Amino acid sequence: MQRLLVDFMLVYASDEAVREALVGAHFVSSGSGARRIFRNGNLLVEVVRPEANPWEGSSRLRNHVHGYELVIDSHTVK
Repeated sequence: MQRLLVDFMLVYASDEAVREALVGAHFVSSGSGARRIFRNGNLLVEVVRPEANPWEGSSRLRNHVHGYELVIDSHTVK
């Protein structure tokens, strides 16, 4: 359960919040919605999310350490 909560934070939290939460790793965020976390030059986690609004559309998180991928389809409920 804890890993799932961390995954959601990596997808939806602000860049600043992710940077503050990381210890011993390097966070890279691009303007295209991509986020990557490295440690010692090794890619640990990669996130691709909608550029304008991460809450609208499909996001993908790949955890290279634990060997899984999470796809989240998020849309406004009316």
